[in-house]
Amino acid sequence: MKKFAVSFLSLIILTLCVVSAILIYIAKDTIKHSFIAYQAIDYLNYQIPNNLAFEKIIMEIINKTSKNEKISETNQLDIRRKLCNYKIEYGIDIIQISDAYICLAKLDESSGNTLYALKNISYSIDLLADTNNTAYLENIIIGNQQEEALSILEKNHLNLHNWVGKDMDIEVKTLEALAQAQNNHLSTRANYRLSLIYTFGRVNSDSNKNIDIKKAFDYQKRAINQMGDTPPKNTNVAFVFDEKYAQYAATTITSMILNSDLDNNYTFYVVMDSKNPITEETQKKIASISSVRDFNIKFIEFPESLIEENKELLNSLQENKRYPRLVYFRILLGKLLPDLEKLLITDVDILVYRDLYDLSNIELDQYLVAAVVDPYNFRNGRLVRRSKCEAFPPEFFNVGIMVQNLKLMTKEDVYTQFQKTGKKFICDNLFPEQDNLNITTNRRALFLSSRWNMIPIKDDYEGIYPNGFMPFIVHHANVKPYSKFFLDKIKNGQKIPEHISTYYIYNDFAKKFLADR
Repeated sequence: MKKFAVSFLSLIILTLCVVSAILIYIAKDTIKHSFIAYQAIDYLNYQIPNNLAFEKIIMEIINKTSKNEKISETNQLDIRRKLCNYKIEYGIDIIQISDAYICLAKLDESSGNTLYALKNISYSIDLLADTNNTAYLENIIIGNQQEEALSILEKNHLNLHNWVGKDMDIEVKTLEALAQAQNNHLSTRANYRLSLIYTFGRVNSDSNKNIDIKKAFDYQKRAINQMGDTPPKNTNVAFVFDEKYAQYAATTITSMILNSDLDNNYTFYVVMDSKNPITEETQKKIASISSVRDFNIKFIEFPESLIEENKELLNSLQENKRYPRLVYFRILLGKLLPDLEKLLITDVDILVYRDLYDLSNIELDQYLVAAVVDPYNFRNGRLVRRSKCEAFPPEFFNVGIMVQNLKLMTKEDVYTQFQKTGKKFICDNLFPEQDNLNITTNRRALFLSSRWNMIPIKDDYEGIYPNGFMPFIVHHANVKPYSKFFLDKIKNGQKIPEHISTYYIYNDFAKKFLADR
């Protein structure tokens, strides 16, 4: 009996050892890749936050590689780029965000993308004046053309070093001289930096702002013309508006194309109500903005056949003065544009400060939409008190900037679900389209950094948001820049916030295209 007990115990121990060995063998790749993940995090000197976006990056590191394989150099660069972008989108410290732009610039430089590197260093310097970064930008601009650069600068009594980010007049004079270089690459980089200076309105974070949209476009066009046959990226953006919002749409489009990467081409889809279309004259005026930076624009009347097909849904959303039926067409854009896999849809009361290619082409996988959590906390409270409303999700996104996964929405016939939601919709209809989208898709919504949809509370966003530095898009969903609130402030000589004064600069430029000619 004793021998049996010992043998049985030995068998248990042996079994445990075998199982442990198997588990260790299975887990070793995950452990290895997790270790690599944390090495990548350490590379950025970043504390691990409790954030879904961050967890996705880590899981990608673990899952993207097969067993017993090292992470390829290409994958390592891709992971590092995502981590750098993560710091930019979710960072709460200017130094940290500035460093993350330098991180991107170094990756761009190592890949031979000097114009992207130039852009990202410029973003960093605009956030934080730093002598190391200004010297880095000088090196990127001059590159291997030191001999020609020195010759040009000496003729103009300018220095080869210490001119970036010091004084706007000196830097502009230096860049204008370098823009005359015979070497096309040197000239292109000089023109692009000049465009960014006039877009930012300053050479560093310590300078006073003096934005000049016309000069920014002029230098940008020169840089694009000098680039040669670079395969363009394409960004699709849809708007839904009528004649009275044409001016605001023109302002939004102006901000999008000026802050776009040089190799990004925009296609704008303007969806109209056939009962109240934008006039042909206004369509031509909006399209004429392409004279400063080329883009494609298509004005499309929403077909009455699609309206008839979806009348139950549209009727349930109840059109009114604030929300005409035109607004609700945004729910049905997948049916209108079946050839597109995904689509960025925005309001026209926004100002864009970043290129939108990555946002419009974001990996959605099984997510139906990507959007930002609505910042108005009181709204969540209001929803909780709406006891007649059912199925409201705990997290509520704002639809002013969103990416729809059109291909998946069509495949799963989410439009039928929209109709079902509309039929049982017995709420107060304060935000009918947004409410329906949230109820129908929220459980499968990818939430983005609030920098992609920064909504000022009254007249400011500073101090309201923990990551209020350098928003990518400012969305005037509350008090409009063109409202009486701000117009009275200007009339009375009162100070207005910087993001409002910047809006007026873009608006004044865009207004010229819509004026009678």
